[in-house]
Amino acid sequence: MRTALCALALAAVAFAAPCHVTGTLRNAAQTPASGFVVLTWLTFTGADNVVHPAGAAQIQIAAGRFDALLEPGQYSIGWGSIGKTDTATLVVPATSTATLASCLRTTSPPPILQLALSQLSPSGATTGQAVVFDGAQWAPANVAAGAIPISGVTGLQAALDAKATATALTSEATTRAAADTTNAAAIASEATTRAGADSSEASARAAAVSAEASSRTSADTAEADTRSAAITSEATTRGAADTANAAATAAHSARTDNPHVVTRAQVAAAPAPYRTAFSGQTQLTIAAGTHGLASAAIAVTCYDTAGPPGQVEPDHVTVDPSTFEVNVYFAVAQDGACVLR
Repeated sequence: MRTALCALALAAVAFAAPCHVTGTLRNAAQTPASGFVVLTWLTFTGADNVVHPAGAAQIQIAAGRFDALLEPGQYSIGWGSIGKTDTATLVVPATSTATLASCLRTTSPPPILQLALSQLSPSGATTGQAVVFDGAQWAPANVAAGAIPISGVTGLQAALDAKATATALTSEATTRAAADTTNAAAIASEATTRAGADSSEASARAAAVSAEASSRTSADTAEADTRSAAITSEATTRGAADTANAAATAAHSARTDNPHVVTRAQVAAAPAPYRTAFSGQTQLTIAAGTHGLASAAIAVTCYDTAGPPGQVEPDHVTVDPSTFEVNVYFAVAQDGACVLR
């Protein structure tokens, strides 16, 4: 109800500070109203200082439940049924919430004066005359023959238009209700059909999955047997190869002149790596007398000052083949350390 009212009543105007109005709308007989509620408003300036144009909106309510977000201002509200329409003024305050009862302003109609025809004095009237207002007072006068146009009766055209609108709305509501009932039945039938189809499809898929699982199990068993035989054969072949390699390695290691065998004495005699730290350098020069590595085959590895240190790739490194002097170049100034091996 609230969502529908907001969408309809506020469709013509973007309100800035709406008030949440709730309550029960009752008919003149104090029974909860049902049917259509029509809201109309004149052009006004809202709380956002924006001029909102005049407009109107209608909604359908049930059991008298009224729930709406409205811009503070004055509205005209009408509800009920054909021939029994109730009207009132709806004054919405500039607050976040308000009750419907506090917003409704009803005006009691003036009392109706009823006189019996016997109480009227002829006052000089003659046959065929009627009481006519001559601009100053009511007095007997002749009435011109012919029909009185609708425009000659104040409010008659508006009343007829309102009745036609209400009749059309009632007819449309009845048509829509019948269509909704038909649609609901069609949807229920479609849901039942789809449920049966889904059940059949699920059974077919389950059977297909079961058959595929059985087929895969047989295939997997055959494949496993084949792989097992292949693995056993490969293991036997590799075992024989490993045995032959081990014998060859043992024979090769037994040779005292083997250039690929490094003795403990050779390891002990190898020079220790040289490490040097530097700061803000783009070129680092390390003389042979400093690093003590009497060879041109020197590997250079550099690290930054992070913790733990990260390896830094120099722009390029040169080793003099005669003096063994090492030069390390960086593209930008670098802090860290280099290790020479």
